Amino acid sequence: MARKTKLSTNWVIRFVPNDVWRCIFHVISESSGHATPGILGVLRASHVCSSWRNVTENAPELWTNVVLEYCRRRKSIFPNVKLLSLFLSRSGNLPLTMEVTARKRPTSKEPLDVDALELFVGTMHRAKVLKVEIDALSNLCDYMEDIHSDDALVARVKPGLLLEKLEMSGGYESETSSAALANLWHPAPSMRTLAFYAFRADDFVGGANCYFLLSEEFPFQQITSLELTCPISHEGIYDLLPALPSLQSAILNYIHDVNKTVQRAVELQKLQTLSLAGPSYALDGEPPSMMKILEFISTPALTTLQLSFVGEWSSDSFKSFLSRAPTQIKKLHLDITEATDDERIDCLMMLPSLLTLDLTSKASLLTDDTESYLLEEDIMRAMTEWDDSRDQFVLCPHLVKLIIDYDTLDDTTTTRTAFVDMVESRWRRSSSGKGENRHFELVLKRAGHLGDSPKTISELMRLLLLRKAGLNLTIEPLTWLERLAGPTLPALDNIY
Repeated sequence: MARKTKLSTNWVIRFVPNDVWRCIFHVISESSGHATPGILGVLRASHVCSSWRNVTENAPELWTNVVLEYCRRRKSIFPNVKLLSLFLSRSGNLPLTMEVTARKRPTSKEPLDVDALELFVGTMHRAKVLKVEIDALSNLCDYMEDIHSDDALVARVKPGLLLEKLEMSGGYESETSSAALANLWHPAPSMRTLAFYAFRADDFVGGANCYFLLSEEFPFQQITSLELTCPISHEGIYDLLPALPSLQSAILNYIHDVNKTVQRAVELQKLQTLSLAGPSYALDGEPPSMMKILEFISTPALTTLQLSFVGEWSSDSFKSFLSRAPTQIKKLHLDITEATDDERIDCLMMLPSLLTLDLTSKASLLTDDTESYLLEEDIMRAMTEWDDSRDQFVLCPHLVKLIIDYDTLDDTTTTRTAFVDMVESRWRRSSSGKGENRHFELVLKRAGHLGDSPKTISELMRLLLLRKAGLNLTIEPLTWLERLAGPTLPALDNIY
């Protein structure tokens, strides 16, 4: 048998259109939450064949996630100047997502690739999003300052005219890194989002962070979105929040040193969306309720509230929060893992203006206790109760949309039956009503997690029959419903 002298060309590589490969490589580049594996995946793909190399070299959007990382084990930074230059050249002139990070703090005795540092710092003005691990940047800048006796490093940083989001860890800046960062926002006319995150377990936003930003004339007045995924100190609240007059959206976290007395509430006049969410950790011992921060703020324009965290409900904090301003909250995501049905009912009773209620559970996925977030019969019965004297439901009388994970319903027939009874009651009363609540919508998620037991199917059958009669019902995932329909249910066309 004759021996082949070369590999045959793969049919898929030859005939799949380049735009399809481009989309696939985009998935590869975005496949990791950390940018380095993604861009290296694209680089590896470009070495497979000339066709793929041509696709990747002509797709600058695949090269826009640029990370400079200090590697303590190798005592070096990655990428080196040659590889960094390659990434930047292939990104064309597109805006970049850039990050400075380090697993461990570098020391001044370690030889580093100064050329790569200079190139990265000199390119930060192209960043659309810049994420900075402050300790890493400070030490790298101090290292470069030892090499350059003048202010050459700071002079390399140009204004971030494209910068939209600045994300910093809750560490402390050196004088050199402060000056380098400050050059970015002098000016940064497109910047709207300021974010702080915890790189280490003890990171938090304190008075020192705020003092640095204030002293460097940070453009607080143009920030409309604040993201705190790490704790903030008592002093930080009073220094940072009042400096943000245009704030419209905020993600807040725990208060460090929470035992201090609330001096006054900070009024956020334009805040429309507030989310209490983030990692569940504390600096010392068990964390207090994340809701404690509500006692420090007043939000008269708030319309959307998300309570999604691992922790406890605090009725006192919530009542204090609502008492300070005539808040008309229209949309609520209630996802507090240790809240009971009675506490959920207590919350909903205080929010009669709700139009959309989201009871899906994301925070509970972070816990080992699978029973930590279950909706029981009591809340379903409470949401069904009708007030004849007012001709409206007792809870959430104006509700037009309910979003729920089906597998968070307590695994009992009575709870599931009570849930469907509640949906039917709300839909039938809304169908005969007038105005904004004449239609009722149900979005049922994670239905496939319950399998196809007869008990599950019987209640879903009732919902599908209501859908056929006019209920606005969405079931996710639809693929599970289609699979289930084959041997068990009538044809979907007949049900829908």
